[in-house]
Amino acid sequence: MDAYDIKYEPGVIRPALSARGYSEQEQEEWENDLTNGQNEDPWLALLIPLLPNLQCLTMTFENPSTHVRKVLKRALDCELEYYGVPTSDALLFFGFPSIQSFRAECIADCDEDEYCSPETLCGFSTITNIDLRKGNSKSGMQRLIRACAKLESFRYEHEITIGPCDDFNPAAFHASLLHHKDTLQRLTLVFNKEEDYRPGQGGEDNFFGSLSQFTALREICLRAPNLLDLGGEAGYIQTRLVDMLPSSLQRLAIEDFHQCDMNVLTAELEDCVLNMTSRFLCLHTLQIGGYIHEYDPVSADLTPPGRIHIPCIAQEVIQITQRLQFLCQAVGVKLRLWSREIEDAIAHKKEIEEEGEDYELG
Repeated sequence: MDAYDIKYEPGVIRPALSARGYSEQEQEEWENDLTNGQNEDPWLALLIPLLPNLQCLTMTFENPSTHVRKVLKRALDCELEYYGVPTSDALLFFGFPSIQSFRAECIADCDEDEYCSPETLCGFSTITNIDLRKGNSKSGMQRLIRACAKLESFRYEHEITIGPCDDFNPAAFHASLLHHKDTLQRLTLVFNKEEDYRPGQGGEDNFFGSLSQFTALREICLRAPNLLDLGGEAGYIQTRLVDMLPSSLQRLAIEDFHQCDMNVLTAELEDCVLNMTSRFLCLHTLQIGGYIHEYDPVSADLTPPGRIHIPCIAQEVIQITQRLQFLCQAVGVKLRLWSREIEDAIAHKKEIEEEGEDYELG
């Protein structure tokens, strides 16, 4: 909206404002915000209570957003887009009595009081599912995670461009999530390095921590470097992977396979599969991903001009994981090797083909 006086019907708007239960002064401030047109916040706050059956809300939470904070109380599933908004603002939505799922973009735990008495904020929220895309955290989103009484699913994607914390600190998330070791069922922790990434900065490759205490954990998605305990000076495995994964594990997805010693991790995965019958009776899927593709020059020469040349899994990766593939087949575990470059190329090719079909039909 442009910043100029907006016309509306006072006979309709004033009763709606009055019904919110605010003082006369607060109503005047709200009405002024309605008419100046600087942002959508007062209008959204006015409309939301008029939708009694609202169960899912998708919106941009502008900062500051004073009016929406006051009236948004009946949403059962809030899906918000944040732009560097601190966790103190995100916590406003954690107190709703019926909210179960919270998804947000660009949450940054940059609050000065991030470490101040976190015990006072423990276990008050009914949220069981947290999904944070392009987040930025120095403490492992401690306040949001500990606010939940029973967290069952947690996804976090670190982004260095939206907050004060460039470093990705996986161990901090492990410490935060330990509060839910008996209830957490799904965990995803990845690092978005596509934009302005400065390699070698911080502890993004540090060990996440053992997951053996997470007795309900069924699905895990972690970066390969964070999965291995390479704490020794010589870089040797300190604790076997088979001893760090939960017995409840059903699906293990590994990102950034190319950023670790692929032979070492593959050997650890082989050990897990060999001990499956005694350790991981429910394991059915193992997924390995990263920049593990290559372009076959022969197929490139055979690709017609104007057609998409789709890369393939690198031969080195296929050879390294050959025994793992055999072991997985023997026990009925599905092993999938994937590269985002391959997936994107296939999707792009399909899109072009569909556009061509539409053109021919037209």
